[in-house]
Amino acid sequence: MKNLSLFLGVTLFFCAAYAEPDQKRMRDATVRVACKTNHGWVQGTGFLVGQKGTHVLTNAHIVDECALEILVLASSNEGEIASPVGAKVIWNSWEAHGKRLDVALLSLERKIERRGVDFSAGKTVVEGDPIWVMGFPGAADKVATSLSIASPTGSTGQVSRIIHQSSNDGKQSGVKLYQITAAINPGSSGGPLFNEFGEVVGINSLKALVSVVSVGRSTENSGVSVTRVAEGESIGWAQEIDEVLPILSRFKIEYSESLERRNRLLVWIARDPMTAGAIGFMAFVMTIGTAFLVGRVYWPHALSASSLRVARPFRGAGIETQARTIGRTGKYRGATFPVQEKLVFGRDPAVCNVVFDANSVSISSKHCTLKFLPEGNVFLLEDHQSSNGTFTKDGRVRAGTGAVLRTGDFFYITSRENQFVVRSG
Repeated sequence: MKNLSLFLGVTLFFCAAYAEPDQKRMRDATVRVACKTNHGWVQGTGFLVGQKGTHVLTNAHIVDECALEILVLASSNEGEIASPVGAKVIWNSWEAHGKRLDVALLSLERKIERRGVDFSAGKTVVEGDPIWVMGFPGAADKVATSLSIASPTGSTGQVSRIIHQSSNDGKQSGVKLYQITAAINPGSSGGPLFNEFGEVVGINSLKALVSVVSVGRSTENSGVSVTRVAEGESIGWAQEIDEVLPILSRFKIEYSESLERRNRLLVWIARDPMTAGAIGFMAFVMTIGTAFLVGRVYWPHALSASSLRVARPFRGAGIETQARTIGRTGKYRGATFPVQEKLVFGRDPAVCNVVFDANSVSISSKHCTLKFLPEGNVFLLEDHQSSNGTFTKDGRVRAGTGAVLRTGDFFYITSRENQFVVRSG
């Protein structure tokens, strides 16, 4: 029972430790942003903010040159082609503050029927925290279909470092960046950086890329071109969300934000109350069952043993009116023991309350028991299959049957050297 309770406790801990955030909601809030410029289409990622499904946050560099058209695609129901929604830029950090911050806020022409993301403040993030990245990397589009074109790609990693971005003169610009190990590729810019509880803590912005010259070897592509490739593996950056939230407040966009680090167990219980409740109920039942068994098996024995060990010879007024036994010979000659419930004779102090010396080998560990029956004003003497017997004036007491004694009768243990007489008044 104890092992089962421990197993349930460990199960509850690891369920909370490894429980994943609500991926469906994370994916539903992540949208593809397509921007038509004079040079063609530029694509990136954004995410819904607010409770009305009418605003999207993304990177400023995605929409900065978007002079012709902006379209937003959200994931659709399975089997349905996503329907694009027109959008316009209502705030661009590059226009407001230069290129210190890379954020743009879009307003949608029509509502998308889903709520925006929840946020968590920068002070809740520490290095080593697990994170989730959602986005639309361009390389993944090569195998995407019209049904999956609005379904984002997810990857996991952790916050490997927290730094402040430097300006061209080498000074810190004040923008806090999270260096992350989750995969970020061209097309993922502007997407949400989720913590382990499904709350947005940053906006994915940068990846360590380097330009290289490539030479086409196929007949279709035999020219020389410049291609951007990853400069290092598992190195990407996301901007802290704290500098963006005041912009939402300025445009009266409602949002929720966690200001303290969350308790993993409590979040898991809130996220999956059915499983947590079932495990908690089983643990409760196991605890009650264990307590019941302890109460049935251990405590009566402990209390009984405790009460037996405190029995001592009694000398004082009032003993003459009680049921009692008096030693006539041997170690307990002249000693009086009240028979309140029962007296157990033998050498084992754990189960006997009239205890003989350990070297009295002729007496068994638990030799015999004397009880008083008030309804008949008699005593019952029982032998516990002792080696050398318990005796009355009628001879040896048979184990399992017992002998009835009346006031004034005597009995002895093993021999007449250990003789007692019973009195009831």
